[in-house]
Amino acid sequence: MLGRSSSARIGRMVTDVVVSTLEAGLAEIRMSDEVLQATLDLRSFLFEAVYENATATAEFSKASGILGGLWERVRSRPDEFLDPVVRAEEGIDAAARDFLAGMTDRYAVRLYEQLFIPAPWVSLHGPL
Repeated sequence: MLGRSSSARIGRMVTDVVVSTLEAGLAEIRMSDEVLQATLDLRSFLFEAVYENATATAEFSKASGILGGLWERVRSRPDEFLDPVVRAEEGIDAAARDFLAGMTDRYAVRLYEQLFIPAPWVSLHGPL
């Protein structure tokens, strides 16, 4: 109903809101009953399968540890990691936030390994 990809779902929901709002004569912002129900069903599924799932939340804790470690390290070595223009105009926290937000998962894990995991451990054992 909503689409197979995130962008398809967003497109479907936005289009439905625009069309339904226009059909209501701009009196209220609304969504069709069908798309609203599909959106609520998707939301319920995501809470059950992802947001409140014990296995998934255990992974969130790991990710939080990686990002927390990277946050501290890049802030302690700003010249090495952070954009000097952003640092000058918005401060070190904004520069660190932008740096971390721009990372892919793979890049964040690789950088964490480079900064925190002794090289012999990585080369001897490989990925776990």
